[in-house]
Amino acid sequence: PRGEVKAWPVRVGATAPAHARRGAGWSLLVLLSGGLYLPWAFTAARRSLWRHTRVAGRSMDDHQPAAAQLLHWLLMLGLGAGVALAWRSGPGLGLMAASLAVLAWPVLVFLQARRRAHHLSWARRRMGFEGRCAQVYREVWPLVAGALLVMWGLAAAARWGQPEGWCIWGLVAAGWAMALPLAAWGWLEIG
Repeated sequence: PRGEVKAWPVRVGATAPAHARRGAGWSLLVLLSGGLYLPWAFTAARRSLWRHTRVAGRSMDDHQPAAAQLLHWLLMLGLGAGVALAWRSGPGLGLMAASLAVLAWPVLVFLQARRRAHHLSWARRRMGFEGRCAQVYREVWPLVAGALLVMWGLAAAARWGQPEGWCIWGLVAAGWAMALPLAAWGWLEIG
C-alpha cells in the first residue's frame, strides 16, 4: 500500500530426502516410458515444490496441466527438427532456419513465462503476468543479436575455409559470451 514494500516470510516445507525419493520415482517412470512421461514428471515436480511453499503462512499451488507442458515441448522439438531438416537440405537454408529459430526464441520465452504465471496461485488467488512480448525482445536483444552474429560469422569462416577466420570468430563468440550480463543468461533458464 502507498508504495511500501512488505517483506513476507517464505518457507519451503518439502524435505530434500522426500523430494529426492519422489524425483527418483518420476525419473524411473521417464526411463520406463522412453521419455514420454517427461512433461508429466516436470509438472509433478513443479507442483510438489509449489504446494510445499508457503508465503506469509499461505500455500502456493501450480495448476498447469501436463498437456500444456507437452504442447510446449512438442513445439520446441518441431522447431529443432525443422532446423535440422533445413541443414540437411543445405547450409544456406539451415542457416536461415536457425536464424528464424533464434528470432522466435523470445516469443517462446514470453509464452512460457505467461503460461507459468497464470497457472500459479497463492492463498487460492490466481497470479497474473502483465509483461509484453516486446519487453522480452527488449531485454534479450543482446543475446539474440550476438547469437545471430556468431552463427553468421562462423558460417562465413567455414565458407572461407581459413584457420584465421575460425580464430577471429572464436574470439568474437567468446567476447560476446563474456560481455553479456548474467541477467541475460538467466532468460535461458525460463524457456
